[in-house]
Amino acid sequence: MSESDINPDQAFTFLRNAVRAMIPSNAGSPVPNPNRANLLAQSPRASHPRCRVCAWPGHQSNNVHKASACRDAIITTIGFWEDVLANVQVSYKGHLPFQMAIQENKVTVNMIYSDAPKAIESGGMEAVIVNRLAMNYLKFQRLWASLGPKVSYIMEGDRDVIRYENITQALNDYLLAKNSYEQIVMKAEPNTR
Repeated sequence: MSESDINPDQAFTFLRNAVRAMIPSNAGSPVPNPNRANLLAQSPRASHPRCRVCAWPGHQSNNVHKASACRDAIITTIGFWEDVLANVQVSYKGHLPFQMAIQENKVTVNMIYSDAPKAIESGGMEAVIVNRLAMNYLKFQRLWASLGPKVSYIMEGDRDVIRYENITQALNDYLLAKNSYEQIVMKAEPNTR
């Protein structure tokens, strides 16, 4: 999905629907493109818990050297965030209330670990959407960070990692006020070394 194919109304509708799908009770609904879905919105079931290798829901791998299911799940999630990025860029340029919501969004470390969205003090639907996007994006970043050295075994070469890095750089600017996941975590934890 490229930015030039989307108008601001379509972009905002996409983001609203993406946030709606991030609610665990709605996560099971069919997605328009199963190759570009937020798999992290699916809450793990007792019959199918998170993967032992990558911690993504929806599959199981037992060995990091044979983790094609992990790669598929991660690439599907990266594709979802690429679509979110394209729609965030269009909404930011063409929808002033959304732009203001991004500029006023306050990101906290609590957003990483909480499943309960915080109450929005001011702003409309745009503020809620930006807050939920940031919260879920931080969870995606947390899971990626937890992969650590396994990334080089799971992902197929630099192309996959570059896709991740491209969305991370841009979404950090929009959703995390130009901070990285690591910076947000470090601000919350005093350096004890």
